[in-house]
Amino acid sequence: MNSFGTTSGSAGLFSDLKAECQSFEEFHEILQAEEKALTSGEIDKLVELARRKSEKVVVLSGLAEKRNRFLIAQSLTPDQQGMARWLELNVAEQEGNIGKAWRRLVDVAQRARRLNETNGAMIEAKLRYNQQALAVFQSAATQLSLYGPDGKTHSPGSIRPLGKV
Repeated sequence: MNSFGTTSGSAGLFSDLKAECQSFEEFHEILQAEEKALTSGEIDKLVELARRKSEKVVVLSGLAEKRNRFLIAQSLTPDQQGMARWLELNVAEQEGNIGKAWRRLVDVAQRARRLNETNGAMIEAKLRYNQQALAVFQSAATQLSLYGPDGKTHSPGSIRPLGKV
């Protein structure tokens, strides 16, 4: 036992870090599926993947909050610096299971963040492309010539709008 917690507190922290790592790895897998759907044009899969991502974010937020409460209870800041300080104060854990689990968590979280940013950039590019294509179609529609009742071509502004009496 050390001055910052009990053995059961350390065991609980280790268990929570393992769960957080597992959830981040699952989140990363969802992001990889999203990346595949984006690059292969399987847009219909994105809605389900977004739902799964949202659910996983809720789980991850709960696990992070639990870890943060542990750090606050140890009079540490609820962030990476607080966790680093806890490991400094618990030297045996720094190279032990908790230290390894923490480093694994930081690694998978960074990989997930990078992939999420990449996917976001792809979605943004596709959205911009679709908006530009829509603008082209809207512009073409305003320049469209239609045949009037007399058989002559008229621009839409010179005849009554379609669907109106």
